[in-house]
Amino acid sequence: MKIAVIGDIHSNIIAFEKVMDRISQLNVDEIWCVGDLVGYYANPDEVVDMIVDTDIKCVMGNHDYGVIEKKLDWFKDDAKKSLLYSIKKLGLDHINFLKKLPYTLSFNRDGISFYLVHASPRDNLFEYVHPYFSDKQLKKIGNDVDADVIIMGHTHVQMDAEIGF
Repeated sequence: MKIAVIGDIHSNIIAFEKVMDRISQLNVDEIWCVGDLVGYYANPDEVVDMIVDTDIKCVMGNHDYGVIEKKLDWFKDDAKKSLLYSIKKLGLDHINFLKKLPYTLSFNRDGISFYLVHASPRDNLFEYVHPYFSDKQLKKIGNDVDADVIIMGHTHVQMDAEIGF
């Protein structure tokens, strides 16, 4: 089974379309998204529509949460402005879709268990997990998760770590 993992799209429909074109060339069986569909760029509605139309499994990100709860104190000024724009631009159907996103997803594929979350298992929306974290720190973060693979987003930095429990 081929799986594509995407995330932190942040309303960037142009980049999202290019990524989806590439994914279609790879004959992927499923696409999973680690959240942050909205924020920063100008097309939150089109991004949500594409997620819905392509039936991508998705968890909620902190920007998605900011839009639905209208709690923006945590965000820096540029992010606040972009989220206010998203709030104005998104229709009720889009907001309702974002509200229904789960904070985590757990499932099995080909005998491997996966746990999908935006930020971290300890703080689903706001904790950053960085590549420079030690194995000890990473073990603490994933200690309570019963899965073979934990997939996270949020940092906008690619990372791969193998930690034995």
